[in-house]
Amino acid sequence: MKTLNYEITFPTVYRFLERYHSLSQGTQEVFMLACYLSELSLIEVKMNKWLPSRIACSALYLSKKMLKQSQPWSRDLQAMTKLAERAVRDSAREICLLINLAHQKKVFEPIYKKYSTAKFLRVA
Repeated sequence: MKTLNYEITFPTVYRFLERYHSLSQGTQEVFMLACYLSELSLIEVKMNKWLPSRIACSALYLSKKMLKQSQPWSRDLQAMTKLAERAVRDSAREICLLINLAHQKKVFEPIYKKYSTAKFLRVA
């Protein structure tokens, strides 16, 4: 019998985002923007109603839309996530509202500043 050696974790938005991004073969800019959007959603309490996988999907979808990618939600992503584009759009709309608040609300300021640096490709 194999032991786990206490190396147990739970799925986070970031892990789902890494997985879905690698499947979509997106650019680093798409990934950084999706990370920024997902971090904004972690602070907002009303986003707790969505599963981490759903937030990752929405952040990835929204970042591709914002960067004018030709196919923001591919059939491969739909098959892998079991989410249609319409379902992803629902939670993406709520993330859009957070983007507008990011530079206004004090609670979002550290994340906004972080993603405004060159290290994070200034996606904020």
